[in-house]
Amino acid sequence: MPKNKLIIISMLFTPNNIFYSVNNIEGEVLFWTSLGSSKTKGSKKITSTSVAFNLKNVKEFLDCLNYSYVFIKVRGFNRSKKHAIKILRQSLKNVVLIHDETFFPHNGCKKSKIRCL
Repeated sequence: MPKNKLIIISMLFTPNNIFYSVNNIEGEVLFWTSLGSSKTKGSKKITSTSVAFNLKNVKEFLDCLNYSYVFIKVRGFNRSKKHAIKILRQSLKNVVLIHDETFFPHNGCKKSKIRCL
């Protein structure tokens, strides 16, 4: 298997779920998983143990690949976001960059002016 230079890990945090996908530099999806795929339901799904278990699955897949560097993209809001990033930084070597793509509206859209007669 040829040695891949860069692997991109995308993490999408939603209020009820976390999605992980592993891509190569061309954008082809090599592996994906989510917290819902581990058959846990409700509030047990977003606990730190379930996040660590799912990241362990991602790490096992990455050990099969020959890669040099890792680029991590993070999007969304969740209370376990910092915990997941911390686990990834500790378990993976050669993390090039962690990029947070979360859209945060500061004041929302401008309201239209009400016409007075």
